[in-house]
Amino acid sequence: MGKEIKVVIPSHLRHDRVTTTKAIDNCILCVSESQAPLYREYNRKIEIVVHPDELKGIALKRQWIYDYFGGVFMVDDDITQMARVYTEKGEPTRVQKKVAYDLIQQLGDIANQTGSYLFSFSKNPMPTAYNPLKPYNLTGTIMGGAFGVLKGAKVHFDSKLHLNEDYYISGVNVEILVKLTHLFLLY
Repeated sequence: MGKEIKVVIPSHLRHDRVTTTKAIDNCILCVSESQAPLYREYNRKIEIVVHPDELKGIALKRQWIYDYFGGVFMVDDDITQMARVYTEKGEPTRVQKKVAYDLIQQLGDIANQTGSYLFSFSKNPMPTAYNPLKPYNLTGTIMGGAFGVLKGAKVHFDSKLHLNEDYYISGVNVEILVKLTHLFLLY
């Protein structure tokens, strides 16, 4: 497996309501400097990385996280579980937090090996919609609540965005792919 991908939770004003750390192992909370004391009090066993208070908005925070960590998987602070969509009847869908972390690492490794820089899991909770003959999807948008960006990606988060940064980053990624495709088609 390749280099470890940090799992980072950007959070704001939810020091007492972070649930993701119960669903995924080895998470790092990223909070503003002024909120850090409360986050440390309520999340004692969790690593906390602090960004400057001047950073306002989720897009700026995501850009700061990417710049700080490089290869990173960002996940919302209110995730309650990671679930499998390919279970047998009666088999539990919820995965243990260590398995969730390992799955993120495996997906990041696959992205790295395939030359992909932006990756996420399926956002479709319906097992019947899962196609085992097409386990990877190279179209559509990433799942905003949980996605990875590998070091070297030429994507960026627009500071003017307050919401929908997941759709924006997916669009930037497509724009880059289209430009690369045109470069190859010219020769």
